[in-house]
Amino acid sequence: MSLAPAKPSTFNANIIVKHRFRYTNNNVAILGLKINRGNLLATFAAGSTPTGCYRLISGIKLNRVELFTQAVPGTSSATVSLTWLGVNAPTTELSDTTLSSAYPAHLTTSPPMDSSAAWWSTIGVNENENLFSLTCSSYTIIDIWVELVLLDTGLGVAQVTTGATNLGVFYYCVLDGPNGTGYCIPVGTSSALN
Repeated sequence: MSLAPAKPSTFNANIIVKHRFRYTNNNVAILGLKINRGNLLATFAAGSTPTGCYRLISGIKLNRVELFTQAVPGTSSATVSLTWLGVNAPTTELSDTTLSSAYPAHLTTSPPMDSSAAWWSTIGVNENENLFSLTCSSYTIIDIWVELVLLDTGLGVAQVTTGATNLGVFYYCVLDGPNGTGYCIPVGTSSALN
């Protein structure tokens, strides 16, 4: 009796990676900042022109968003809030507030099941659909947990306009960009586009 499979197993030729992107809003409070599919698809790019980049992600799926405020002194307070948007999403706002220097506000949430925020986003398909909105005090840490498919169709199909870039350099772009406000800046990278 052979233990070998009767047929080859399913094979996926695409490179699919699970990754956590980290952002901060520094000294800017955010009120109702909307993040859409195009924002997620433009989080990782390669410089192609003096003012543009090619997106390196052909598909991305949002698994979780996690927010942390900084600790606050005395009787001050700091709040983080996320509202799920999109098709089939019950408009649900989740929030946490800190009133102490010992425990920062912390919120972790996944897209509602069967909402479009839980679906894969791909280049050229509903890129302007808002998936969630953020409200947070200054110096909040914003973690975005995703699965992504690296672009395998060659460069040139997904160019976005950004700030000054260098040809061939990889960039982590702002979460609310590339043409957004630039409030959510990547953390821990040597090459970040604001």
